[in-house]
Amino acid sequence: MKTKLLLLLLIPLFCFAQDPIVSYYSTDGANYTVLNSDTPINQSAFGANVTWDFNQLTAIGSSIDSQLIPTANEIISYPNTTSVSKNVATVENVITTSFVYTKNVGNVVSVTAAKGNNLDLNFKTDNATIGTFPMNYNYTFTDAVAGTYVYSTYSGTFSGTVATTIDAYGTLNMNVDGIASSYPVTRFKSVQNIILNNGVLTNIGTVNQTTYAYYSTAVGESPVFRTNTY
Repeated sequence: MKTKLLLLLLIPLFCFAQDPIVSYYSTDGANYTVLNSDTPINQSAFGANVTWDFNQLTAIGSSIDSQLIPTANEIISYPNTTSVSKNVATVENVITTSFVYTKNVGNVVSVTAAKGNNLDLNFKTDNATIGTFPMNYNYTFTDAVAGTYVYSTYSGTFSGTVATTIDAYGTLNMNVDGIASSYPVTRFKSVQNIILNNGVLTNIGTVNQTTYAYYSTAVGESPVFRTNTY
């Protein structure tokens, strides 16, 4: 299991309240610190007025988000795309780039494609609808997805589900390289379960990913902390 931790580089303010998540997208140019934890952080708590304590986090790199307009070729390759989110991370002088392509119509956001970690998922058969923004605590939505994939020298079709939940709000406490901070947050959770097929061969592999993003209106629309576990 691998977890990627990202911390937004902003000075925290203190204003404790449950606030809606107003946007799926981070702010263009948002800078993050890539973090490592010697022991897995515990994100199991959910519900109202939760406290998360993420201690002994160590900075190991940096990351930047960009919000882009899709090119003509990208719109052809990934139908329905209206925006592109690009992330460039640098860890120990190794640079990795990933993209999430989305459709946003009337604040209903759907993922049309995702590229990264040598895997290209094209949701062209059935886009992955995340839901309608703004999202409040207890919001939940599950959508069936389908499309094509390319992984290294392999390619084929896939199907599965993506489940979105605003499952918690409360206080996020962190200690990064000995520096403590605290944020009032609302948490976004996304669980993706996909089955890969190759020609006549079905279920040759799976893609299972859980994403948590902790949003705080005290510092803007971008999540202050997010993780991907797969």
